[in-house]
Amino acid sequence: MSNGNFKHDLFTEFTRAERALSNANRLEFLEYLAQGEHCANGLAEVSGLTAANTSQQLQQLRHAGLMVCHKDELKVSLNVNDVITLFHALRCVAERHLVDVEKRVNTNQTVKDNLETLPFQERLERIQYGLVTVLDVRLPEDYAAGHVAGVQVSQS
Repeated sequence: MSNGNFKHDLFTEFTRAERALSNANRLEFLEYLAQGEHCANGLAEVSGLTAANTSQQLQQLRHAGLMVCHKDELKVSLNVNDVITLFHALRCVAERHLVDVEKRVNTNQTVKDNLETLPFQERLERIQYGLVTVLDVRLPEDYAAGHVAGVQVSQS
């Protein structure tokens, strides 16, 4: 596969990751996987894709080395933390240089029905004093991957 040109061969390898990142569904999966391991069926459910399409998208991420499959547990996860760094850098560049991204982010942040933004410590204090109710609407595997210690949980 080598044409004798080191740079060209190297950049050809880089395109494997680029192709995996060039799909909105796969980027959405990377965002979910940055939060913790997921089963493929859970990813299909939250993305609205079929199980077959989800499997194909995950295969692309795996072939690019961006995620790994845990066959014994039927779960997938990001391969390494630098994938999160890469995803974050992509998002930052897009937010800085693409007007449509900035418009969508600003619209999403302003259409929140007057939600109040609080520092983390103040949120914890309000929870501890019973001044707020926290509704965790994440998938069960997201909750299992991490939650605020000491918060009482009731499931409906």
